[in-house]
Amino acid sequence: MIKLIVISILFCFSSIVVRARSSDSLVLSNVNYFDKAEVEKEMPKDAHVKKENTKLRVSKCMSFHDKNTDEENSIYTYLGDLDSLQNYKVVKETLYNGEEYLVVDVLNKCKVTSLLGKPHLFGSFIINLNESETTDKKKIIEIWKLSNNGLKKHKDIYYKKMLNVLEIRFLDNKFIMKDTSGRYWQISV
Repeated sequence: MIKLIVISILFCFSSIVVRARSSDSLVLSNVNYFDKAEVEKEMPKDAHVKKENTKLRVSKCMSFHDKNTDEENSIYTYLGDLDSLQNYKVVKETLYNGEEYLVVDVLNKCKVTSLLGKPHLFGSFIINLNESETTDKKKIIEIWKLSNNGLKKHKDIYYKKMLNVLEIRFLDNKFIMKDTSGRYWQISV
């Protein structure tokens, strides 16, 4: 009976563990490691970013316009900046079937990078999880690198089961996450 329970528990956890490349995986962690990790800082806000009626102006080179029709629904909300120099604006786009997060790089001609979930910044690394999982979108954790040359994809990690993350922290080049079930997970950058 005990062997059967252990096998069942191992099977449940192994179906969540991810394989992207052999060195990339989402593995179980613990509360002690989580407690030692760096807590995410709040994104600074640029007082110059304004929304008037349906127009969100994030910089001189980029504005977003809300659309609310039968065919299209896009509502834009400014969340803050990834850096204290206010070069990377984060905008949440709320759609009919989910949300996307847009990062506007004002240094590089307002290049827009689309993320599948809210960005969580630690040093120069960003992690986000696909918040709008549908049949069209896979369960993905994206890791990005922020540099003077812009935002570049570092790696994607695919997972099989739903992962509802409550909080993300960072320690020793690892993202440590606490999920809604009270489990702790980590991913190496």
